[in-house]
Amino acid sequence: MPRAKFRLDSVTIEGFKGFADRQTITFSGKHAFLFGKNGIGKSSVVEAIRWCLFGLAERPESEVRNAYYAPGECQVELALQGPGGIWHIRRRLRPGAERSRATITNPAGQEVLQAQVFPYLARMGPKEGTHVIFAAQQATGRRPQADVSDFHKVLYSYLHLEEVPDLLERLDKILEEQKSAREDVASEIEEIEEEIREKLRQAEFSLEELLRNPPWAEGEMPTYAETETRVRSFAQEIADLASKSLGADIPAREALEQAEQWCQGLATANRQELQGKLGQQRGKAANLRNLLQALERIEKNQAEATANVAISEKELASVCDGRTTEDLQKEIELFKTQMHRSASKLEIAKYAEQYCTNYSPAECPACLTRCGAKRLIEKVKLSIEQGTPEQIASAEKLESLKTTHAKVLELNSRLDELKTEIQRAEQGHDSTMTQIRALLGVSNDALLSKEYITTYLSSIDSSIHTLEKTLDSTESSCAQLRKRTETFRSELRFHTYRDKQQRIQRQLTSGLDPVRDQLRELVELENTVHNIRETLGQALNEAIDRALPHLNDMMTDVYQRLTGQESFEKICIQRTNGYGAQSLQVRVGSERIPDQLFDPEDVLNGQANSALRLVPYFVFSQFQAEALELDLLLIDDPSQSFDTSHIDFLLQELADAGSHAQLIIATHEDERFGPQINHYFATDEYEVIGFTKFDVKKGPSFVVDR
Repeated sequence: MPRAKFRLDSVTIEGFKGFADRQTITFSGKHAFLFGKNGIGKSSVVEAIRWCLFGLAERPESEVRNAYYAPGECQVELALQGPGGIWHIRRRLRPGAERSRATITNPAGQEVLQAQVFPYLARMGPKEGTHVIFAAQQATGRRPQADVSDFHKVLYSYLHLEEVPDLLERLDKILEEQKSAREDVASEIEEIEEEIREKLRQAEFSLEELLRNPPWAEGEMPTYAETETRVRSFAQEIADLASKSLGADIPAREALEQAEQWCQGLATANRQELQGKLGQQRGKAANLRNLLQALERIEKNQAEATANVAISEKELASVCDGRTTEDLQKEIELFKTQMHRSASKLEIAKYAEQYCTNYSPAECPACLTRCGAKRLIEKVKLSIEQGTPEQIASAEKLESLKTTHAKVLELNSRLDELKTEIQRAEQGHDSTMTQIRALLGVSNDALLSKEYITTYLSSIDSSIHTLEKTLDSTESSCAQLRKRTETFRSELRFHTYRDKQQRIQRQLTSGLDPVRDQLRELVELENTVHNIRETLGQALNEAIDRALPHLNDMMTDVYQRLTGQESFEKICIQRTNGYGAQSLQVRVGSERIPDQLFDPEDVLNGQANSALRLVPYFVFSQFQAEALELDLLLIDDPSQSFDTSHIDFLLQELADAGSHAQLIIATHEDERFGPQINHYFATDEYEVIGFTKFDVKKGPSFVVDR
């Protein structure tokens, strides 16, 4: 197998695990054997190389920081011999940071992406101890922390069947795509069919609803031609009524719509004409009736006012008793004068009585006639007694005259009002008669009786009744025409529903044939690809089955050399149901139990399991045709993974791996490895680095022994 394009030239470590101070270990692209006691820093070198390439995703990266390292960043830098010179991979963990960061620079000092240099960088092995680290320009199928089943691509190369798995994968992808396309088409057909069935159900429901009360009443279901003939005949009938022309080539539905418009036009025109006449007659009758009622009220009011005038004049004559209003007024004035004189004399007498009583004069205070005070008082009292009844009688007579005079004024006012009312009634009568003559269309000097007016009103009422009957008849005729129109429309709708039903049925049966043919073609293609896939997969399995016995022997031989396992000394690759490497399982067996195989995890210890994971690497790496970008085999303490009791067997396998991989081996068994190395490796192919002591504050000390 060709050597990898990149070789590890040196590693510089600072602040990582056992390394505090910055130190560089140089490999110069050779294999390296790190010898020294346990606990003096050998494992830190192996782990530093692995951390620089992959980081520490499974645990907090703060674990890798040296406890005594204070200056700054924890960092590891790999110098790689590669195309064009020395390449550098540098990983840093800043103080307080949770994750580290790696950078790659080319020989020109330019930073490049990992995907540009190592597109497929992977590792194989347990979390601690032995690791295979490789990088290829194409995917190898291996995964980080890969298990033994990842050797299948090399197995295909060994069998000269490299293209078959890819072809199987492409066929699987084609099958998935064909299945998806087939399911999509089937789903689309199902959705279309359901949509068509829903439309068919709606069309059938509409037909059922219409046929519950067929528009053609009793008799056989008409054909479309029969319906079309009847529709055109009806449309022509309406056209004649409306004085319109019906086109000879107009379709039945358009003819029906045209007839309906003409029918509505006729109905509207007749209705408007009749309603106009009816409105005029009703208005005329209402006006005449109102005027006749007003005339009757005027005549009634005039008669009542005339009668009241007679009554009021009779009452006035009785009250006046032959006197006029002026006579009554003179009598009232005369009595007022007499009353005033009487009242004055009486007032003087009362004052005189009071004077005489108070002062007892000897002579009359008015005429100065001498008489005794007593005599004077008696005369005054007599004068008062005589004047008071006369005064009272005069007052009563005056009040009676006033009452009579007020009554006379009231009656005269009432007579004036009644005469005015009679005059207004006469004017209203004349005005009402003028309006009636104008309404009836006769001259102003024409004599009209109430009987004539009443007869004329009756003739108008008769005309209104006739117009109402005519309007009702017209509405009934229009309703009949509308009903016939709707009947023909329902009949045409029936033919539409039936045609739609037949069209949908054809669409459901033969209309989907092209897409159904497409689905059948997809199914046939899928079956063909599936058969090819089955045949090819079966052929691959047969080839694997033929190769497995020899491969099992090779893997068992390498496994025995690496582990010296005695309890379960045999490795067997079993093929389960399925195709290709995904169906392969690694099992171990024992000569003592020849008919039974076991899961390695159930029966092997940790050392044997670790070695088993790397057996495919040692077995199949010799068959890998292409050169890897990077190929490292890191072994930290071989006793963890391999049997070191037969060191020559282990070194032989390592030498075989070293033909293509760069080995970095750290072990405390230098007394066993050291004397044997030059038997399997040329002296210019490896470096021996001895770790001598360890300072917790600085790190390990080491020397290059050769």
